[in-house]
Amino acid sequence: MAPSRIDYDVSWDVNHSETTHSHAIPRKGEGKLHLAKNEFRPLVPHAWVGNQIEEKQYLIVLTDEERREAERAAKKFIASEKPAGLITPTSFPLPTLGPRLESAKLGLSQGLGFFVVRGLTPDKYDNQMNIVLYVGLSSYISTVRAVQYSGGPVLTHVVDLSSAEDQMKHQGKWIGSGNQNTHLPFHTDNGHILCLYSIHSVLHGGYSRLASSQKIIDTLREKRPDLIDVLSRDWEWDTFNTDKPVGDQRPLLYEQDGRTILSYSRRPLIGLPDYPRRAALEPLTDIQVEALNTLEHLANQFAFAFEFRTGDIQFVNNLALLHGREAFRCREVVGTRRHLLRMFLKDGDDDYPLPNKLQSIMQELYDHDVEEEMFPWSLAPLPYVLSP
Repeated sequence: MAPSRIDYDVSWDVNHSETTHSHAIPRKGEGKLHLAKNEFRPLVPHAWVGNQIEEKQYLIVLTDEERREAERAAKKFIASEKPAGLITPTSFPLPTLGPRLESAKLGLSQGLGFFVVRGLTPDKYDNQMNIVLYVGLSSYISTVRAVQYSGGPVLTHVVDLSSAEDQMKHQGKWIGSGNQNTHLPFHTDNGHILCLYSIHSVLHGGYSRLASSQKIIDTLREKRPDLIDVLSRDWEWDTFNTDKPVGDQRPLLYEQDGRTILSYSRRPLIGLPDYPRRAALEPLTDIQVEALNTLEHLANQFAFAFEFRTGDIQFVNNLALLHGREAFRCREVVGTRRHLLRMFLKDGDDDYPLPNKLQSIMQELYDHDVEEEMFPWSLAPLPYVLSP
């Protein structure tokens, strides 16, 4: 039986005094709060509306000296010939920049739930230098890194494969949504802190989009409490494992120790036009489809969008925020494409307690020795290019 169709162009609206009535996503600089430089003061922890956010609340711009300090630390570590998995704040000393990063880290659990470091120049570094700088700066947020798939590396590459040449090369295979230039709907990943480093950005579009899970759920409690119940029940998640005839059973919404965790991804729940949900699984009910429609609609209504520039490193609390991306146009310059490095970190100091069903998923990703960690410099898109 074919899965139910999902349509994200819904008409249901939420009239809320904190938002404008336009559904356009506020971009940087359109917020209304005026805070001191680099002050991470939460509006309401993890319950914000995009048009209330200003650039100074989430952006750390490196000074020239801070950038040079990071470059010196990277060169010294490279000279030691140690593996990148051994990078820590001790082996990657940043006496000036380090305290700023550690202060910003608090914003992941107590503030907006994200921040961006700006000022690196990846086009001036070789591959190893880019990796060491990325891992070094992120070590001030956490040194606990997730393996991104079984037996795989802790660092993967997200590259644009939407060109005619790439489409021809991978003809007959499914290319993951993150590796295409189309709009990427809101979702969460399996990890605690999403960490992205932009090696090459794009000239047109591609803005990062974030939305507060807590704000979405608070609104549902007020306007549609029936959907809270739907989201809290078990759903069948497609594993896309042909050896397993049934999907995994778990909810989308969890409440743990007074915190809301929304675990949501479109593909395993509804499928995609070019990679459908397996026909053997039960189709979603009408109320489940309505719940997904409403989640996407509210995420768009409350979202914040900002330009993810070349050299930016983005840190996002994946347990508190949904993330997505605008569509973009490829660069016209031959030999360049949108290219991100990706890691998932775990905050060992202020860890979110996780419900059992999420804990079992996360534990498998983070439970390994640092000596086993791999940091490949390879544009090979696997496992994001799959045979259908």
